[in-house]
Amino acid sequence: MLKFGFGLGKKNAKKDESTMKKNEKKNTHLKYFDQLTVSDIHIFNLNDLIFENALHIAILNDNREKIDTLLQSRKNNINKKDSIKQYTPLHLAVYLNDIDLTNQILTIKNLNIDEKDADNKTALIIASMMGNSQIVQTLLNHKSSINCTDNIGCTALHYTILNNDRKSFNLILERKPNLNFIDKVLYIYSIYE
Repeated sequence: MLKFGFGLGKKNAKKDESTMKKNEKKNTHLKYFDQLTVSDIHIFNLNDLIFENALHIAILNDNREKIDTLLQSRKNNINKKDSIKQYTPLHLAVYLNDIDLTNQILTIKNLNIDEKDADNKTALIIASMMGNSQIVQTLLNHKSSINCTDNIGCTALHYTILNNDRKSFNLILERKPNLNFIDKVLYIYSIYE
């Protein structure tokens, strides 16, 4: 498992385990992510973790206990994006095709269900790309926008057609999306009943 270290009041620096042991006496305030307790979470700014925030790390490591703790934390920013692809925790859950985690994240207050990543993809667009009709249904039930477009002008409906995903296509079509969107790569689409 990857370990991420951070210190109170110091500029964060990624350190390997051997370096950490050598400096253990000097840096007694430094902890690995998997050593954090609930009380620790409330004193740290979760956005100061190396590369990602704590929730991203827990999701990527499939650490359900930490995910539960972090989702319950009052200081957690559920819409926090990673520094590379601008994924939110919801984007990660959808990319991982994790319906349980997706449902859990959707219960959090202040969640922006239509937050976009670096490619302007929403969670619904990602679910449509991944061909996961169960997650598409869940996101639609939580009022995800069906008319958002990504960087190439595609909506979730475009991706259901590209993937020949009839179930997701019908779920989105029932919500009466705008059918006048033309993507920027000029794909030709045919709708068959």
